Amino acid sequence: MNKRKKSGFLLVLFLISALCLGGCTKETAGKAEMLSKEEVITKMKAFMEESDSSKMDMTMEMAAQIKSSGVTLQMDMTMTAQIESRIKEQVSHNNLNMEINVLGQSQAMSNETYSLIEDGILKTYLLQDGEWSYTEGGDEDSANTFSGMTNLSDIIMGDMSDWTLSDQFVKIGDEECYELRFVFKGNSLEGITGMTEALIGGGLNGDLSALELPVTYYAAQEDCRLVKMEADWAEGFSKLFEGTELEGSSFEVMKVAAENMSYNTVDKIEIPAEALQAESGTAGSAGDLDLELDVTDLMQDEYEAITEAGEFVLTAGEAKHQLQIRWPSGYICDYQLSNSLCLYNDELASNAEFSLWEKEYRTAEELDAEVLEMPEFLESLGYYSDINASEMQTKVAGDLTYHYITISSIILAEYPSYSYVGYMELEDSLVWFQLDFESETPQDAVLEEFLANMQEVTGSI
Repeated sequence: MNKRKKSGFLLVLFLISALCLGGCTKETAGKAEMLSKEEVITKMKAFMEESDSSKMDMTMEMAAQIKSSGVTLQMDMTMTAQIESRIKEQVSHNNLNMEINVLGQSQAMSNETYSLIEDGILKTYLLQDGEWSYTEGGDEDSANTFSGMTNLSDIIMGDMSDWTLSDQFVKIGDEECYELRFVFKGNSLEGITGMTEALIGGGLNGDLSALELPVTYYAAQEDCRLVKMEADWAEGFSKLFEGTELEGSSFEVMKVAAENMSYNTVDKIEIPAEALQAESGTAGSAGDLDLELDVTDLMQDEYEAITEAGEFVLTAGEAKHQLQIRWPSGYICDYQLSNSLCLYNDELASNAEFSLWEKEYRTAEELDAEVLEMPEFLESLGYYSDINASEMQTKVAGDLTYHYITISSIILAEYPSYSYVGYMELEDSLVWFQLDFESETPQDAVLEEFLANMQEVTGSI
C-alpha cells in the first residue's frame, strides 16, 4: 500500500466541474426583456451543447470540526484548480493546488490530470510528486457520469421544478446576468464511481438520498452562456455526519466557485508522451529536477528555508528557537512550509512529518493531550483496526527531550502500520512529529537516527 497521501477531494472537483458544465435574452422590437426560467435554462444548456470547449478557474474553501470520543479536531482546506475541456472529444486537463491543515499540521499538494473517454473507458493520467500514474475504469455511462461531461448535466437540466430565477439581473464583472438557483439532489451522486465509498472511508454517511446542494448560476443576458457558478454546501454536507461515529461534527465552511469561464478557446488538449508511457507501464519518475521544482513552486519566498539537500530548518512567526532537521538517507522531501516538513521513503513505505509552533499559540499540555488522544482519533476514522498504543515515553538525544507514544494497527483490514507520535519543547516553540511505517514491527533505529540528527538553532535563517 502506497502511503503517500492522495486527495479524496478530487471527487468533489469532478462534481463541481460537472455542475458547471451542466450549465439569453429574447429580442422584441429591438428591446431586451427578461426570459422565463424555462427559456433561460434551455438556452444555457443549448449553448453548452453547441460549444466545442470550455475553460474555467475553480476555488474551494472548507473548514470542519470533527468530533469523536470527546475529541474535537479542526480541519481546514483550500483548493484552486484550472480546468479546460474539449467537450465533444470528452477530454479534459486540470491543474490543482491544495493545502490541508489538520491538528495544526499543514500539507500542500499539487497535481496535474488528463482525463478522456476512449472506447467507453474513462482513462486518467495523474502527475504527482514528479511521477505519472494511470488508472482506468467504468463503462461508458459511469465514465461519463464521473467525468461530469454528460449525465449530470442531463440531471441538472432535466427537472425545471428544482430551479428558481431571480426577477432582477445581476452584474458579474462587466456583464448583466440572469441569476438562477438550482438544488442538486444527492441521490444523483450515487452513480458517480467511488463517491459513496469515499464518503464512508472518510467516516461520513454513505446514504445520499437526503443530501441537497444548492448552486447559484449566472448566465449572460446576451447569449445565456454560463459566466459564474458559486455554492455553499456546509449545511448539506454536515448532514452526512448524522448516524455515524462522527455525529456532532460539522462543516463550518464549504464554499465552491467557478469563474473566468470561457468557451471555444481550447483548440486541442494533447496528453504528454510521459503520461502515455504510464499507461503501458514504462513511465518512471519525472526526475529529481522536476520533483525539486514541483516542491519549491508550492512555497512563497518567505518559506524557502532549505539550507542544503537533506536538511531543513523549521521556524514560525517570531520564535527565535527553531529546529534543524537532517533526514536519513532514503527519505525524500514531499513538501515543506516554513513551519512544516513532510518526508517519505518508498523503500520503507514510511512518512515522516514535523510541525513547529510558537508557544503563544500552542502549549505543551495541549500537545501532550493530542498525542495521547491519537489512538482514539484513528479508531474514529473507521478504517483502522487492532489499535495498540504504548504509554507516553521520554527520550533524551543531545540537548533535546522527546515525548512520544507508539501505535501499531491494521489499515483497511490488510496493511500493518507502526507509528511514533510525539512532541518536543524548545525555549519559545514546540514541535510535533509523527513517523509512520507500513510494518508490523518497531522501527526504533530509524526514530533514533532522526532524533540524533536534530538540533535547536537560534536566530534568523
